[in-house]
Amino acid sequence: MRARSWCAHRSAPTRTRGARSLIVELDQLAGAGELSPALARLHGHRLIAAFRGPRSERARLVRTAVGEVAAVLRAAPSPRTPAWLERARELLFAQIARPPRLAELARAVGVHPVHLAQAFRRRWQVTPLGYVRAHRVFRAVELIARGVALAEVAAEVGFADQSHMTRAIHRARQAPPGALRRTMRLAP
Repeated sequence: MRARSWCAHRSAPTRTRGARSLIVELDQLAGAGELSPALARLHGHRLIAAFRGPRSERARLVRTAVGEVAAVLRAAPSPRTPAWLERARELLFAQIARPPRLAELARAVGVHPVHLAQAFRRRWQVTPLGYVRAHRVFRAVELIARGVALAEVAAEVGFADQSHMTRAIHRARQAPPGALRRTMRLAP
């Protein structure tokens, strides 16, 4: 089973540049519950504030904020995700570079494509294709941070070419890959 993903979106327009969403994966909370939208927003704002905190305090603030989220998730009621839906998500994640088409994915898990698309969106608030796009960008940024060449990253993650990857990352992170790489080198 893959790590639990939790996403907090900034809905209010701001003047500062930065990510529109924050995805925190907590491996140790694979069976944890699910937060209500209001509670997710509250903790999302706390995490964003921690990331924006003073550089000298940032690590402590982020650890504290993530610890609070983990505690709330452990106490939250666990949602019941059908095994076939979890399997569909796992198949998408495992084949992120060359994901199956919706009809193929539905056939693999034994449901109708429309039912799969609706259930997936209802459960994770994102379409299967949106899930693939988000994880491609996440994985690409991870590889870029390690210093892998941009063309290699694009090929490994499943983008058509480097410019396709650059557009996708710029759209999702509000900065091109080169700027992200420079920023990550400066981070402690």
